[in-house]
Amino acid sequence: MKKILILITDMSCGGVQVSLLNFLNHILKYDVDITLLFDSYSGDWLDRLPQNIKIRTMPYRCDAHHKLLIPDKKVSFAQNVRYHVLVHLVDQILPHRHERNKRYTFLLKHMDALEDSYDIAIDYHGYGYFTTAYLVNKVHAEYKAVFVHDEKLDCLWAVKDDLDGVDAFYSVSRSCKKIFEQKYPNYAKKSYYFPNFMDYDNILKKANLPCPLTENAGEMTIVTVGRLEWQKGYDLAVNIAEKLSENQVPFVWYCLGDGTLKNEIQNKIDKAELHDKMILVGRTDNPYPYMKKADLYVQPSRHEGFGLAVAEALFLKKIVVATNLECIAEQIENGENGILVPYEVQAFYQAIMECINNEGLREKLTRKIEMTSERNSDFYLERLLEN
Repeated sequence: MKKILILITDMSCGGVQVSLLNFLNHILKYDVDITLLFDSYSGDWLDRLPQNIKIRTMPYRCDAHHKLLIPDKKVSFAQNVRYHVLVHLVDQILPHRHERNKRYTFLLKHMDALEDSYDIAIDYHGYGYFTTAYLVNKVHAEYKAVFVHDEKLDCLWAVKDDLDGVDAFYSVSRSCKKIFEQKYPNYAKKSYYFPNFMDYDNILKKANLPCPLTENAGEMTIVTVGRLEWQKGYDLAVNIAEKLSENQVPFVWYCLGDGTLKNEIQNKIDKAELHDKMILVGRTDNPYPYMKKADLYVQPSRHEGFGLAVAEALFLKKIVVATNLECIAEQIENGENGILVPYEVQAFYQAIMECINNEGLREKLTRKIEMTSERNSDFYLERLLEN
């Protein structure tokens, strides 16, 4: 039996957490003993975790230490400003470590190592977060791996001094793998492709459940799923919706997700007088009925690592218009099973209008939308477990 430790920040609603749940459901088919180590045992999806795993939390010595990494999410603007001023002062005071976040260095000196030893330890969160530093310096394991979930790798500077202690870097798309190897060529021999698992049966089951989406004859239903954060491009989405409205296109655009930009995006919607055209649904445990009823799925992201929501929309046979990112281009061949466009309002607008007006294109795209079996191959998982 393989003894495996998996590090994750929390179980908030996000693509990494969805990916983790699917990963756990697959790896538990094997002879494994899984421990999940949380930075913060919190999040709306804790109840989705499998029952037959062990749960631990990072051994911070006090709550103040933990808050050096992340503030309380339910704070006022003034409290948030005070937090960031404090963190800035702490960063100035703490001794410098060449290429590691200063607070990480401080915390490592004031945290105990885990007593247990593991065959495999995985930082599933990645993103240059403290989980990587803790994995390398405070976890006893024969084999240590870090997952790469995004093409944007700027955040890895925070743990650059720790990367030598990682045995493997698993990228969820080939584009992530290529970009990682270009940015960190010293670790190219430790770099591997490991596609996200998808629970197709669960998606189909949930897609058939009811949802409050209203369908009106002659009105295009657009859906976007993702956190209300800068990465997902909701600000551009509002501009696209405004252009559609100006040209009297009948549509309703449902945005599923929550995040720090919720108020900003809602204010932008209200200012453009789109409150009845662009609906911020908020966080939902089940986006799939919305996807299933959509005429068009739009993903205006600035960057992604895999594009899980795009893959789910394609599986549900939806026409997708998305930013032309390398990782999404692995799933969509432009003009064949979806449409890829530059990150521009006009480009998205033209693509949406083409989908509305060109019945032949819609039929062609719908006919060719399909998923490859490679995504659910256990080959990659079995290769990991060999270590």
